[in-house]
Amino acid sequence: MFILSKLFTSLLLPPGLFVILISASLFIKNRKIMRKYLLIITAIIYLLSIRPVKEALLIPLENAYPVLRELPKNAGAAVVLGAGNYLYPNISPAADSAKRTIEAARIRRMIAIPLILSGGKSPLENSGTDAESMKKVLNSLGISGNIFLDTKSLNTFGNAKYTAIVLKRLRIDKPVILITSAYHMKRAVLSFKNNGINVYPDPVDFHTDRTGYTLFSFLPTMKDLSDSFRALHEYIGIIYYHLL
Repeated sequence: MFILSKLFTSLLLPPGLFVILISASLFIKNRKIMRKYLLIITAIIYLLSIRPVKEALLIPLENAYPVLRELPKNAGAAVVLGAGNYLYPNISPAADSAKRTIEAARIRRMIAIPLILSGGKSPLENSGTDAESMKKVLNSLGISGNIFLDTKSLNTFGNAKYTAIVLKRLRIDKPVILITSAYHMKRAVLSFKNNGINVYPDPVDFHTDRTGYTLFSFLPTMKDLSDSFRALHEYIGIIYYHLL
C-alpha cells in the first residue's frame, strides 16, 4: 500500500505530472492544438513556481491551527513526527524533521514529559529511521531519558497508528502535544483523531512569508515549486484520510 501510494503521488504531482503531460504532447498531431496545450502546461509550471500562488496554497493549511503559545499542563507526552533523514556522512534528520525536533527540545526543557519520536525507514530510500535521527539530535542537545521511538511508521496514518500503541504501552491516556510542520498539521490531527488520540497541535516550520510581494515574488523558483508540491500533497492526503 505504501509503495502504491508513493507511485500514485509521484505520477499525480509535480514533477512526475509534468513529465507525463509534456510526454503526452508528442501524440498531438495538430500543431495548433499542441502549442496551446504546451502553453497551458508552461503556465501551470510558472504559477506553481511563484510565491503568491505557493502561499495561496499553503496559508489555508498553515492557518488550520494557531501557534501553541502556552504549554498545556495536562499533556501526557509530546509526539514528534519525522519527515525524512540522511545517512551520509552520518544519520541526521532532514530539514523539516530537524525543526520539529528543536521544538521538542524546547518543550522538554520546560516540562518533564515523555517524548515520542515517530518515523520509520522508507523502503524506497537508503536511509535510517526518522525516529533514530531525531533522537540523535536530542541527545546532542543534552536531552536523554524518557524518550520513546516508533520506528515502524511510513506515513502520517502510520505515525498515529504506532503512536497509539506506544501510548497504550506507557499507559498514557491524556492528550498529547503534537509537533509537526504547520503545513502538515491538518492531516496529522485528522490521522491522530481517527486513531483515538486527543492532541494539542503545536505547528512549527512555517513556509510562508506573508510580508507582501515585490517584483521578485513573481519570478519562478525551485523553492516555491517545492512548497507548492508540499501543499498539493497535503490536500490529496486530507481527501484520502477523510475517505478512510
